[in-house]
Amino acid sequence: MEYNQKALDIWTKAYGMEHPNIATSYNNIGYVYYSKGDYAHAMEYFKKALGIITNVFGEEHPYVASSNNNIGNVYQLQGDYVHAMEYYQKALGIYIMVFGEEHPNVAMSYNNIGNVSYSQGDFAHATEYNQKALDIRKKVFGEEHPDVAQSYNNIGNVYYSQGDFAHAMEYHQKALGILRKVHGEEHPDIAASYNNIGSDYDSLGDYAHAMENYLKALDISKKVYGEEHPYVATAYNNIGNAYHSQGNFAQAMECHQKALHIRRKVFGEEHPDVAMSYGNVGIVYYSQGDYVKALENLQKALDIMTKALGEEHANVAELKGIISYIKEELRKTAPTTE
Repeated sequence: MEYNQKALDIWTKAYGMEHPNIATSYNNIGYVYYSKGDYAHAMEYFKKALGIITNVFGEEHPYVASSNNNIGNVYQLQGDYVHAMEYYQKALGIYIMVFGEEHPNVAMSYNNIGNVSYSQGDFAHATEYNQKALDIRKKVFGEEHPDVAQSYNNIGNVYYSQGDFAHAMEYHQKALGILRKVHGEEHPDIAASYNNIGSDYDSLGDYAHAMENYLKALDISKKVYGEEHPYVATAYNNIGNAYHSQGNFAQAMECHQKALHIRRKVFGEEHPDVAMSYGNVGIVYYSQGDYVKALENLQKALDIMTKALGEEHANVAELKGIISYIKEELRKTAPTTE
């Protein structure tokens, strides 16, 4: 960060504010904030970079597309999928105009739009765009490339969300095989793959293998990012789910509380991942027989999820169903008065 700030100071004195090098410095500072999980500051610098690049190069330039993509990435991580889609679509339009259809940057844009569609619960478009990305990447890079692995992972995630755990496992294992050849063992993408495979095993009822993969993911994520990062939170979340499936509610609660703490610190209160953690904490309270605390946390989850994703999202409907069921259970157990 210090180096990037010095570079910005030097270039500002040399060129003034409206110069590509200034935009590069803003982007570099944004990347540093992004890698630290400070998305508010990352957004600030990426938008500064976009303003300068647009003024210098006009709307239809690869650098403008790249800046739109960066801003879309931040919006996606903040859970603002509508704005993420808007910026990703802008990037895609520019990349196709400049490079044509079969270019890695076009594939990246398809990949990003597929991920937003997935987050919005639109699995049909998620599959369509991730398959487009995969086809381009295999044609351009061949089979053993990290971007191909990313597409396999994404398609596996869609299968998982549709309840097809066998196909999910197939695609997630393909991704892991490629990534281990390319990166070795201690890489963030390897951690993500272990998380995915752990979820597959968990859903198939193989909790021992699920836990084994989740713990690998946690270990790598902590080594790479430190304790307070969204990927570490994801690993704690998944381990908590595995403990819950095994009936170990105390350990499940501990892990979900850790995930919640990290997510609130990184994202603030109004983010879908924060909602997910509140929901998981609520489910554990329900399993422990504490229906009041269960409802309290599940209601927080519902309020955040509804605000972030809208009334029609599948996760919102699921939460409403769970809350309704627990309220009925609580009503049944309440003492009757004569």
